[in-house]
Amino acid sequence: MLSSIKKTMGSVMLPKASIKVAANKLRVDGIVPDTSEGLIGIYIDDLLLTRVPLNNRVSADYGSFVFRAAKSLADALPAEYQLKAELPDGSWLCVEETSPLGAGDGSLQAQLDDGFMVSAKAGYLFKPPVDKPGWTSDIFDAYTLAQQALSDVPGTSGLFVAYGSLLGLVRDGQFIAHDDDFDSGFVVEAETPEEAAAKLHEVMDHLRAAGHTVTGNGRWGNFNLCFPDLPSVDMFLMYYRPKTGELCSYNLAHKCSLDMMLPLKAAKFSDVDVLIPQDAEAMLAATYGDGWATPDPYFQWDMTPYHDRLKNEFAKAYTVIADRKKAA
Repeated sequence: MLSSIKKTMGSVMLPKASIKVAANKLRVDGIVPDTSEGLIGIYIDDLLLTRVPLNNRVSADYGSFVFRAAKSLADALPAEYQLKAELPDGSWLCVEETSPLGAGDGSLQAQLDDGFMVSAKAGYLFKPPVDKPGWTSDIFDAYTLAQQALSDVPGTSGLFVAYGSLLGLVRDGQFIAHDDDFDSGFVVEAETPEEAAAKLHEVMDHLRAAGHTVTGNGRWGNFNLCFPDLPSVDMFLMYYRPKTGELCSYNLAHKCSLDMMLPLKAAKFSDVDVLIPQDAEAMLAATYGDGWATPDPYFQWDMTPYHDRLKNEFAKAYTVIADRKKAA
């Protein structure tokens, strides 16, 4: 770990500029004094992997950042490299240890040359699906089938276009070029993570009983609905908490009124009939902030302890029900 000299502000001692790696968790953390905004470039030697935002959640006097590297990225790294971060002012923080995220097979540059990208949110290698021939028409075919399947499940809203896919639709009617998947969601009647987890079990069980192929770990609040020869549809469960005025998924909570979301309304996405929130622009502002209309390829969710608590409560409740079903 490389650190700069500590600075003082009045009688308050600010932390050092620092970068550290938790290799067992493939996680990079950094602190930057006097700067709480901007982007941090994450580099392997002279190769830019991606950029991550600074946040000032801990203090307005300094910023912190985190980059999580997925196994697909770690496996592609060179055998030897230096990990470093470029700060907003052009200075650098360097990890002293060589190859701190482990030694890979050296295929990273070739994969990037082939069109792969590194996700700023989750640190994995992916090729944007919109670059794949036929993907757009195939995903809309799959969405239509998933919408029909969900319409037979009691207690669910229709299947609507969500998150990054909704951003692309509302901004310019196209998928975001750097997005890594197609997002959809549905709302159920629940007010707590525990109730929402039980509802997710009911939805997944109903779809399986109807003969559909459901994959994915529901403890993370979503699942994939699969159809032959088509991309799978990523489906997120959401629920509204009247006491807090939040639309929640398993680990996110967006301050809004329920009538921003429901009833869903029909829209066209590349000439395909889809469902979207009642007030899509207001929902996007509640989800991404007032700057939602400006593309941000390095966007990350600002995960707080409150979000972690929602996630853990949901995952625990989902697992308890799953274990009970296995034992039955």
